[in-house]
Amino acid sequence: MSAQQPPHKGFTLIELMVAISILAIMAAIGGVIYSSAQASARDSRRKEDIADIKKAMYLYKATSGSFCVPAVDCNTTSNAYYPISAFYSGYPTGGITPILAPYLRTSPLDPQQSTDNTHVYGLRITGDSTFEVYARLENMTGVTSECTPPTDAYNHNFVLSNNEQRSFF
Repeated sequence: MSAQQPPHKGFTLIELMVAISILAIMAAIGGVIYSSAQASARDSRRKEDIADIKKAMYLYKATSGSFCVPAVDCNTTSNAYYPISAFYSGYPTGGITPILAPYLRTSPLDPQQSTDNTHVYGLRITGDSTFEVYARLENMTGVTSECTPPTDAYNHNFVLSNNEQRSFF
């Protein structure tokens, strides 16, 4: 009489490898989707912030009568550019933020802002009655128009002016 072996309990090595592979693929896909969702959320925040800056500029103009800020002669300075950054040390201290602070709910700072100013908003006053607000978006999907970026705009690729909205690559 031959002895029967008891049935195996557990999973084979192949079954475990297949299950682990499936989990790894699902984790990788989830990570990409999560990263994309974060970038999209940061871009939405950037668009809201520069829209707030645009509104603040209109309120500033209603108070002062012009988009020009102190120490800028709009008759001679046609392209005064100001980074909007907590770390910017140029004029005025903190960029343009202190001048617009009374008209803003909160200080608009890029979600990825760093001390080296690689992620900052920018404001260009292009005359007594015009201005442009710049941001660097991570995802340009759905943005259709193009323009030439200014040379000092910190690699921005999106601009909102008091006349229009546009992007550049």
